[in-house]
Amino acid sequence: MKIVIIEDEQPAATRLCSLIKQLQPEAEFFPVLDTVEAAAAFFRQSHEHDLIFMDIHLADGNSFEIFRLSNIQKPVIFTTAYDQYALEAFKVYSLDYLLKPVKSEELRAVFEKYKRHYTHQSLPQTNLPDEAALQEKRYLIKIGQKIEILPYEEVAFYYTKEKLTFAVNFRGQRFPLEYTLDHIMQHMAGSDYFRINRQYIVHRKAIQSMSAATKSRVKLQLIHPTGEEVIVSVERSPEFKKWVKR
Repeated sequence: MKIVIIEDEQPAATRLCSLIKQLQPEAEFFPVLDTVEAAAAFFRQSHEHDLIFMDIHLADGNSFEIFRLSNIQKPVIFTTAYDQYALEAFKVYSLDYLLKPVKSEELRAVFEKYKRHYTHQSLPQTNLPDEAALQEKRYLIKIGQKIEILPYEEVAFYYTKEKLTFAVNFRGQRFPLEYTLDHIMQHMAGSDYFRINRQYIVHRKAIQSMSAATKSRVKLQLIHPTGEEVIVSVERSPEFKKWVKR
């Protein structure tokens, strides 16, 4: 794994290199870049790097300027002492946003995320706007001042309640979404998800058990309860029964 570090404070760069080496002994490093100008020049050339760690405040300006001056094609982890740039960071191609001082356990989670989602995969385009998140195969969710990343494949089911849409992952965590179920279904790839009624879209692996309900409907027990009955609608039951057997 070849890593680029963009950091204008030498002690911070040295500490980050040390932490990375502890977690990824095979990691190789390019010379540390400490200015917007040097980083932009670096990325305008051809380099076979895999991952970028980027501070936001550099000696000659804001590191978001680097994206305007060059074409970055690899995932970026922002490292900064400031949390107010989180949303802007996720408008460019960023994998995570870590506050200084970077902790070893947070760094470990970053490498696990990188290997899980980007090893042997093609990378999406850079500089995607917020509203294009559905095209990226991940949701960017702002909860207070915190930004959460929820990859498509980690969603067990979606549901609506009181005109709000939620996604529940396979670990049982619930996330609010700004999309309607109709909009989500338009971007679904493959056949692992099924719209069972007007309130629910479920992944086949989220179905724990099934039982018969009235009017030939099917009652589902999902892996994580929502506090209400989950029943396949009358009009969708025939297609659901075919889908669930595939």
